[in-house]
Amino acid sequence: MMRGGSPNRSQKLMRLRVLPQFVAIIVIALSNANPKRATAFSAYIQVLRLGGAQIGLALMMTWLRIREQVHSHQLGQHVSDGEASVEQAMAALASRFAPFDAGAAYQRALGTLASLVKQQANVLAYIDGFQLCYWLALAALLLSQLTSYSLTYLVFGAVMAVTLVESLRLPGNAGAHVSGAG
Repeated sequence: MMRGGSPNRSQKLMRLRVLPQFVAIIVIALSNANPKRATAFSAYIQVLRLGGAQIGLALMMTWLRIREQVHSHQLGQHVSDGEASVEQAMAALASRFAPFDAGAAYQRALGTLASLVKQQANVLAYIDGFQLCYWLALAALLLSQLTSYSLTYLVFGAVMAVTLVESLRLPGNAGAHVSGAG
């Protein structure tokens, strides 16, 4: 985020940088293209532009959802009723909510703990997502060095689709698994 600026402006600027990247990829690809294959190349660009982003978006959203569930489950296994650290955290959270509603303080504390676990699971899922993008981009670059030019264009499109999913947002209620949360 820019200093003193709004987060929305920063996100818009980051999204605008995708256009110059795409133009640069097209220019690089066209500089080595055979003029006889211009129609096929144009079709590849349209397919990659329309289909690649949608496929990349769907795959990344599925990856992030599954990884969030896996990490939420793994973190939830270490947060169980009866453990001293969990009981201390629950008591500290319940004491914060007690002045407002003493009867529901424990339930609010449990919900807060569940949201903290979910938040950490989301962070771990995004780390996994960035690692996946890195390895796919590296594999695409290596593959492009080993294949013909026409397949290279498709690989560049796949790399572009992966870079388009950087600004994803997770759906709201993927759910945190904390024992005792009901």
